[in-house]
Amino acid sequence: RMCLYGCGAMGPNQVFAVSEVADITALMLYDVAPEAAERLKEEVAPAVKGEIAIGKTPEEAAQGADIVVSVTRTQTPFFKNAWFKPGMILFALDTHQMCEDACILTADKLIVDHPGQCLHRGALKKVAEEGRIDESSLFATIGELCCGEKQTPDWARERILVEAIGIGALDVAA
Repeated sequence: RMCLYGCGAMGPNQVFAVSEVADITALMLYDVAPEAAERLKEEVAPAVKGEIAIGKTPEEAAQGADIVVSVTRTQTPFFKNAWFKPGMILFALDTHQMCEDACILTADKLIVDHPGQCLHRGALKKVAEEGRIDESSLFATIGELCCGEKQTPDWARERILVEAIGIGALDVAA
């Protein structure tokens, strides 16, 4: 079950990417512009094996999700720690912090694409600048997980936050 925040240009690619590695049995879309969510619903329908719905609020969209992907332009954190349940993977792909500080500070695992970059931009920047997390707070990089250098998290029981701002090497690999 997937939730997608942000139904603009990056939205379809997120759904198609997840559908390559998992069956999306339900998809909940949310965008501040409901017409963007309606357009995306039609575009991604072939990649979804279940119902596609549009949430009226960010909270409604998060309910029951296993995978949450955010690709918004928001500069105000909207994702609440109360919505971040065990067994949820939160992909914070925005260029600004989209979740409450508590999501970052209470996540069971923090996974990044590049530690230095992710501690200075995006969702982790503020808490890192405040000295509440540092590189030792990070569980792994995506590369370490892919190469087997770090053990895979317990996806079904842990709350995983993935901050992947984007680096050229990942783009080439994808």
